[in-house]
Amino acid sequence: MQVNKLLRYSMLAVYVGAGAGLAAHADPQLQMDNRDPSFNAGPVKITFGGFTALETIYRKHNEDADVGSSFYKIPFPGYSSNYSLPGSYTGSGTSIAATAGNPQEYYEPEFRESARQSRFGFLAQYASGPDKLEYYMETDFLSAGTTSNSNESNSYTLRMRHFYGDWQHDDWSLLAGQTWSLAVPFTSGMAIRKQASPLTIDAQYVVGFNWARQAQLRLVKNFGQMAAVGISLEAPQTAGILGSAGSGTTVNSPGSGSGLLNPATSYSDDIAPDVVVKFETEPGFGHYEVYSLTRFMHDRGNGTLETSQQNHTTIAASVGASALIPVVPKLVDFQASGLVGRGNGRYGSGQLNDAVLNPTNGALSATQEQQMLFGLVGHPTYRLDTYVYAGMENQKAAYGDGGGAGKNAGCDENPIGHEPTSGTPPVTSPITTNLACTGIIGNERMVAFGGWWKAYKGALGSFQIGAEGSYLVNHTFADASGHVGTTRDGMGFLSFRYYPFQ
Repeated sequence: MQVNKLLRYSMLAVYVGAGAGLAAHADPQLQMDNRDPSFNAGPVKITFGGFTALETIYRKHNEDADVGSSFYKIPFPGYSSNYSLPGSYTGSGTSIAATAGNPQEYYEPEFRESARQSRFGFLAQYASGPDKLEYYMETDFLSAGTTSNSNESNSYTLRMRHFYGDWQHDDWSLLAGQTWSLAVPFTSGMAIRKQASPLTIDAQYVVGFNWARQAQLRLVKNFGQMAAVGISLEAPQTAGILGSAGSGTTVNSPGSGSGLLNPATSYSDDIAPDVVVKFETEPGFGHYEVYSLTRFMHDRGNGTLETSQQNHTTIAASVGASALIPVVPKLVDFQASGLVGRGNGRYGSGQLNDAVLNPTNGALSATQEQQMLFGLVGHPTYRLDTYVYAGMENQKAAYGDGGGAGKNAGCDENPIGHEPTSGTPPVTSPITTNLACTGIIGNERMVAFGGWWKAYKGALGSFQIGAEGSYLVNHTFADASGHVGTTRDGMGFLSFRYYPFQ
């Protein structure tokens, strides 16, 4: 009897090492579990799950990124910053020296092979009367420490995706820990691990998807199966701050290693959590949500009209909504979501900026932003899921340089007025200014499509093969001359995943 128990627990350990983390719950496209991969430890039920992943990534233009794309940072084709002029050129007595840029990422493709999206974790559950307690952990390897590299032994660090405790009492639920933001759409009610995340292989999902995974304290009240309301106090971070103010303005600072923050990155000066309040309902056909997002951006400094340092707090408010509709039940689902307001760039996959420094007083001004995502998910057979998404993120310029009065003449391959006709590269007219490409991204648009095929599903678990293609277009704010820089990138992904328990 003891030997059998030992063998059973040993096999569970092997499966966990192969990759766990309840992916069938974390990713809707993988909800295919028809068994119960669990065991009891006293009164507690423990469930393992997850997957191993091998994924290939191809991008037409080099983003220097792994399986999670950098939508905001795809390179431009232009001269300065992305194209190095190989010499000094003179026309009508005016000369311009060669501009040293990055190593021409726009003109080279990118291929990578990665196993870092593999996951493991476990769920512990205990129920007694009206109370139910859950403890959930999920991890992957999409982080990099100071010794991480791909030279010989690909070595990357384990990271926390989800780690929380949840107490459910009758129709109430209290969650504390790290998980998806309450802003993320759900597939059913406000049940944890039932988020409607896109089915993409790309770990950054798709432009227009509103999400965050962060520490939070969440309280939800359910009204039967018809509706629910929730509030979540979530970890703040003001990401992407543009412009400048007084010399003493402080908006963020490097982390303190002794304080357990990363000294190689910056953390914003925050005074209160982000607050998400959501209402959802399922009236009988479809799932619908509306929510508010309130943020409290903080800095200290002065601008051109202030002579002394002062604290500033800016309240940034946004409103979001989503819908999930079974157009053809069990065959085709339609989903739509959007977020409009100020300072919500951090909650979009495109990662637009959150705020601009007001030069007159040094306060943060939350940028006006809109985000939208539309998707169709098909289930033509029980072994095949297909999807197509179209998303957009947009922000409005503000305060001159902080809002986008950069130079965009050099963002294009052949800037207007500087078309080459002779030389290396040839120059047709006097170049009186550097062909700069310093504009700020103001608009991102993207289409992603693909599918998942369950190649094997049986007693040994399941094996899935996924394919995805995507196309991204970024536009800068218009510069002083009205020029808008534009860049594009096409991407392709393949994924091979093994689920030991599903």
